[in-house]
Parts: sequence; structure tokens; C-alpha cells
Amino acid sequence: MVEEKKNAKPVEVPRSGLRNGRWTALLVLLGAVILLCGLVIGSSGTVLVFRDKITRGGPPFHEAGFMARQIQNTYGLSKEQARKVEDIFSNSLQAMQKIREENERKLAETRDEMLSEMKKVLTAEQYARWRAEFETRQKIEQRRQGGAGLRRRGQGRRGPMWD
Repeated sequence: MVEEKKNAKPVEVPRSGLRNGRWTALLVLLGAVILLCGLVIGSSGTVLVFRDKITRGGPPFHEAGFMARQIQNTYGLSKEQARKVEDIFSNSLQAMQKIREENERKLAETRDEMLSEMKKVLTAEQYARWRAEFETRQKIEQRRQGGAGLRRRGQGRRGPMWD
């Protein structure tokens, strides 16, 4: 039927133009890019998971002495003025801390009251499921707000003098 040629040469496939050295360099570069992307993704994931454990640095805004020194340096206060400013901040910070503690106590009481009322209305299975979801949502909300510990110390709220 079809006659075969006995001395037929194999068909040569044209090369892509990349020599062995260039091909190796390209593969090494690609590997480095993939590795770098993996490191970025891994470190970003770690930061997201452990965001609550990471402490933020910065000046101690919750210390009256620090704030008084900043104001003294910025506005050229005398030592007497700086002492009075430090007393003002010290008294104000103590008063604000008492208010925070009282508010936290009231919030905890209200939360416990709500949990007790929900327990009366829902079945044991419903309450267990709802409580788990409620706790998860509270943790998410705390993370979104930056954690109660950071807000309590006043960090993250910088005044114009420290920007």
C-alpha cells in the first residue's frame, strides 16, 4: 500500500533558542520567586494567627511622667509647670482607669445576665451551639478592635504632638 522509505531521516524538532545555561538560570530564578512567595505567605499567615500575641512598640502613653516630659520639651514648660502637668495626667489617668474597670465590671455583669437568659430559652444543644458561635464572634470583634489590652493602655491613639 504505502511504500516506506528505507533511508528516511528522523524529523528534527526546532529548539526553543534557550541554551542549557540560560534554561538553568531561568529555573533557578523561578524557584527563588516561588520560595520568596512562600515565605511572604507563611509569615503573613503567622502574623494573622498570632496577632493577639504580638506587642506593639512605641512610647508609653499611659505614663504621666513620659507625657509631661513630652509636653515640657514641646512647649518649653518650666520645671514647676511640668510637675503640675504630670500631677494632672497622673490623676486623670487614675480616674480613667477606675472608669474602665467599672465599665468592664458592668459589661461582664450584663453579658452574664444575657447568657443566663439565653440558657433559659434555648435547649441544651441549641445553647451549646449558640454559645460557641457567640464566643467566636466576640474573639473576632476583639481582634478587629485591636485587643482590649492595647486600648486599655492607650497605645494606638497618638496625639498630634507625637505624630
